[in-house]
Amino acid sequence: VPLDAPHQEVQERLAKDHPDVAAIGRRVFNNFWMEKPVEKMAHQYEMLRAQGQSKQEAYATVSEECRKVMRVVGRQQQIMAHEAKQSGASMTLREAQGLLKAVNFMQQNAQTLREMDYKGLETAIN
Repeated sequence: VPLDAPHQEVQERLAKDHPDVAAIGRRVFNNFWMEKPVEKMAHQYEMLRAQGQSKQEAYATVSEECRKVMRVVGRQQQIMAHEAKQSGASMTLREAQGLLKAVNFMQQNAQTLREMDYKGLETAIN
């Protein structure tokens, strides 16, 4: 796709070159009336082009700013995950799946579990 293509094609190229930003747009901003990150990038590209930057310079500027923002977002997500794990108020998806498997196993085998099994599971959970 050439960089002087219409708005939609610029968005598609940005989404292809920056899949993490496109994923945020699909995952978080599912509402059609909200501006997605890729749309913001395309708008910024068009503004830079209107200010007289070349196609390559404008695209490089938009891409670099995207990388900076995604580094900050990634770091924020790491910090939030670490704080959640330290507080004990939440758990990871893997931990939740393990807990659900244990509860499912207990429900299916409730008749055959011995008292000793329950004490072992209680110790493992706590």
